[in-house]
Amino acid sequence: MAYQLGIPDALRRFGVPVEVVPGWERRGRVSLVPGGVTCHWTAGPRGARGRPSLNVVVHGRPSLSGPLCNVYFDRNGVAVVVAAGTANHAGRGNWRGLFGNHRVFGIEAESAGDLDGSDWTTAQRENYPKVAAALQWLTGNPDPQMVHGHNEWTTAKIDIRDWPMPLMRQQVAALLQGGSPLGGFLMALSDSEQSEILEIVRDLRPGKEGRWHDGPGFRMIREVRNAVADMHPRVNHLHEQYRVGTPGRWHDGETFSFFKRLGIRLSTVLPGVSGVGHQGDHWPAINAAITSRGTGDIDVAALAELIAAKLPDDIAKQFVDELSNRLEA
Repeated sequence: MAYQLGIPDALRRFGVPVEVVPGWERRGRVSLVPGGVTCHWTAGPRGARGRPSLNVVVHGRPSLSGPLCNVYFDRNGVAVVVAAGTANHAGRGNWRGLFGNHRVFGIEAESAGDLDGSDWTTAQRENYPKVAAALQWLTGNPDPQMVHGHNEWTTAKIDIRDWPMPLMRQQVAALLQGGSPLGGFLMALSDSEQSEILEIVRDLRPGKEGRWHDGPGFRMIREVRNAVADMHPRVNHLHEQYRVGTPGRWHDGETFSFFKRLGIRLSTVLPGVSGVGHQGDHWPAINAAITSRGTGDIDVAALAELIAAKLPDDIAKQFVDELSNRLEA
């Protein structure tokens, strides 16, 4: 026998928001050895805001001492852990071989208990099965058939007959089989760590029809992608102009092929190490001339004049003469 200190973590495992009442760890009798889960409603005021029944389930009432449940479940779908020990909730009755409060967890959900079920909130509809599944999982016997209503435990009670228990057990079964609970590595994370992951997911959330994403993270990625895509044709053009030839010893791009065909002395436009740069005496001047012309189609005549103006007279004369001869040919 021991206090069930794993209640908060079990609830978080199944994706339920959790709070605790101070002192929950030692509230209730230490005799709790649960094998099932009893579902209740509080029969509190209809549509009431806040947690009008919380004080009663923690401290009890004149005719019955508290705690009156292990988990209180508010209208916002938040599970409030009340007691880790045996609570006074089920009373006389039984379910599938279980007898006594010490054999069942108790859940008290804030609801007026209207028979048409209209007092349950959307958050409660979503999370009540998760609370029941979490507690049943914690018993070590993940059998959804052990989850039951107080009205099934004893015919003297009517809760929780506005929520059909066959439906509840079906929902619990799906959760215990891995249909919805978070599980996996998330159960080992703190609330702050899970919140951080949630923020990252929101940052990368999908956009319209999932065709793109509207999170700020993906907007940034899209901008980078567009910038890279815009660079591709420019890079390809430069590659065609200056691409490296055999082991960087010469280049076979159209611009360098042009100089090579002219027969200009290689020492004046000598390539550098592995084609990374150039170390010829006149490469800076030639490079400046090429750069000033941009990366469009080569205007041979204009380029010749421009380069010739930047080279020493002897090199310039050789360049212009050779270029003129080849142009005339």
